[in-house]
Amino acid sequence: FFCLKNFYMSPQSATLGEGRDPIVRSKLDSLTAIRFFAALLVVCFHVGVTPIARYSSGAAEIAAKGYSAVGLFYALSGFVLAYNYANRRTPYRKFVVARIARIYPAYALALLLAFPAFIMHVRADHEALAKVSASIITVPVLLQAWFPQTALTWNSPAWSLSVEAFFYVLFPLMLPVLIRSSINGLKILLVALCIASLIPSLVYFLNMNMDYAAASRLDHHFWAVREGNSILGLVNFNPLMRLPEFVAGIVIGLLFLRNQEKRVARRWSDFMSAAAVLAIVAIMAIPDLAPYPLLHNGALLPLWCVLLYSLACSSVVSKMLSFPILLILGEISYGMYILQQPVSSLFKLLLLKVNHLAIKGDYPSMTLFLIYVGLLIVISYGSHRWLEIPVGAWIRRRFAIARTDPDVARSQVIE
Repeated sequence: FFCLKNFYMSPQSATLGEGRDPIVRSKLDSLTAIRFFAALLVVCFHVGVTPIARYSSGAAEIAAKGYSAVGLFYALSGFVLAYNYANRRTPYRKFVVARIARIYPAYALALLLAFPAFIMHVRADHEALAKVSASIITVPVLLQAWFPQTALTWNSPAWSLSVEAFFYVLFPLMLPVLIRSSINGLKILLVALCIASLIPSLVYFLNMNMDYAAASRLDHHFWAVREGNSILGLVNFNPLMRLPEFVAGIVIGLLFLRNQEKRVARRWSDFMSAAAVLAIVAIMAIPDLAPYPLLHNGALLPLWCVLLYSLACSSVVSKMLSFPILLILGEISYGMYILQQPVSSLFKLLLLKVNHLAIKGDYPSMTLFLIYVGLLIVISYGSHRWLEIPVGAWIRRRFAIARTDPDVARSQVIE
C-alpha cells in the first residue's frame, strides 16, 4: 500500500494541484460534540455502572451497554474522512502521516501510563510468557486486534485503535471506488453493510444453540469470560469483522455530500435526529432486549447512520450542540477514550495509598466516579493541548505535511 504515490477521489480531482486545498467545507459542530457523549458512554460502561444503578436502573442499563458506542466511533470516522477527503487529490503518504499524527501521541502516552499496571497484572495473574511477548510486540504497533489473546491487554480500549489503523490503510483505496457509485448504488450498499455487520455475531450466537431470551438475560460478565475464547474474540475485535461499520460511515458521508451539492431539502433532519436518539436510548434502556454479541457488533448501526446523517443536516440540533464547552469536550474525547483505563488505574492507586481504599472494577460511589470523570477530562484536555496538538504538528512538519491539511484546519471536524 505504501508504494502508492497518490490516490484520486474523483475524475475531476486530477485538476487539483498537489499540496493545495481548494475545497473548504463548513465545520460540523454537531459531529464534534457527539463524540464526547459516545466517549462518556464507554467510560460509564467500564467503571460507572454500579454507582449509576443506585440512582436510575434505566441509566444503568444504558451504561451497561456502553460498549456498543464503539460502533458509532467507526461509522463517525468513515463519515468524517469521506467528508474531508472526497474530491481531493491527496498523496497516500500524506494521508497516512496525518492519521498517525492524529492518533499516536495520545496512544503512546496511554501505553506509557498503563505500563506499570500491565506489569503488575502480568505478575499477579502469571500471564503466559508467549502472550506477554505478543502483547509487547503487537500493542505498540497497533496490531493487537488481529489476535484475540492480545486484543485487551496492556490498555484494553486501545484494541479499537488497532481496528481504526486498519481502516486508515484501506480508506484511500476504497474511497475512489465508492465515490463513483450512484446514489441508488450507495443506498443499496448501505443496506448490505448493515446486514453484513451483524452476520459474524449472529453466526456465533446461532452456533451456541442458546435460547434468544435466555441469552439476552446474560450480563456482560458472562460474555467477557467467553471473549477469552478465540471465536468470540475474533468476532468482537478482528478488524475485518468491524469493517462494515466503517464503510457504512463512508457511504453516509458521500450521500450527505451528494445531497448537499444538490441542495436537497433537509426539513426533517431535526426530527430524525431526535427520533434516532430516542430509539437508541430506548433500545439500550430496555433490559434483556438483545444478546451482547449482537449489540456489540452492528445491531445499532442503522440508527448510528440515521443519527450521523441527520445531525450533519440539522440546524436546530446543530446549534444546540455548538456550545463552546461541548466543542472542547468533543475535541478531547479521543483522549478521554484512550486514557480512561490508565487514569482510572492511577486514581485507584492514589485512593489505595491515601485512604486505603481498594477498588476493583466499578467505583463504589457516584462521588468517586464523578471525581474520576473530572480528573479524566482535565488530563485529556492537557493531553490534547500540550501533547496531541504540538506533537502532531511536529510529525506533520517532519514529514512535510502542509498546514492546510483537513486535520490541521480548525474549521474541519476531526474524527
